[in-house]
Amino acid sequence: MKIWIGLIVLLAVDTVGAWRRRYKPAKEIVDTQSGNSVHIAVYMEAQCPDTSRFIKKHLVPTWQRLRSTGRVEIALVPFGKARCERVGDDFKCDCQHGSNECELNQLMNCAINEFNFADHYVPLIGCIQGSNNVNAAIEKCIQKGHYNQYTDRLRECATGPRGRHLLALAGQKTTALSPPLTFVPWVMLDGARSTDAYWALEENVCKLLDPQPPECQPVMAAAKAAAARI
Repeated sequence: MKIWIGLIVLLAVDTVGAWRRRYKPAKEIVDTQSGNSVHIAVYMEAQCPDTSRFIKKHLVPTWQRLRSTGRVEIALVPFGKARCERVGDDFKCDCQHGSNECELNQLMNCAINEFNFADHYVPLIGCIQGSNNVNAAIEKCIQKGHYNQYTDRLRECATGPRGRHLLALAGQKTTALSPPLTFVPWVMLDGARSTDAYWALEENVCKLLDPQPPECQPVMAAAKAAAARI
């Protein structure tokens, strides 16, 4: 009997040991993307030409190339130089480029609130940016995209009191900036405004990542080559 008990114990120990060797605790797994993270915040307007250029030329491509690092966080705040005032339980908002921009800003805020994760809303905001009106944006970016099932919900939000409330909340975030917003888009890296990031977002984000991930090598090599030609 003692021999059998001994064998059972040995088998149990060996089984547990094999399981531990195969399934290491998370803290023992080597993280190939370790290092600090960089937080990007963009205070923007849906029909601002400067915002459109930045979003399409810099923000979306930067996100596409660096998102896999897991070390870049993005916050988008569609409001800009708009104004919102409370009217009863609702809000009346006026936007720099007119009423169509207000509804587009509201659509963006609704999408950010609905999807919550940058993987979902960054490409959608990139598509909506610069649209003529909310109907055109919904048709192009939601009905014909991967978000068709959200069409009615996002349309109702963007054109109703929920969208205006979300726009007003974006306004509170914008007016809380210090120093205050004077240009759109207002681009911030790790809580500080960066005018350089407006012109070269990916390069400036990569400069802040320590250590720099392999995904940064192409843009940093290009920046080095450009500096050598000066």
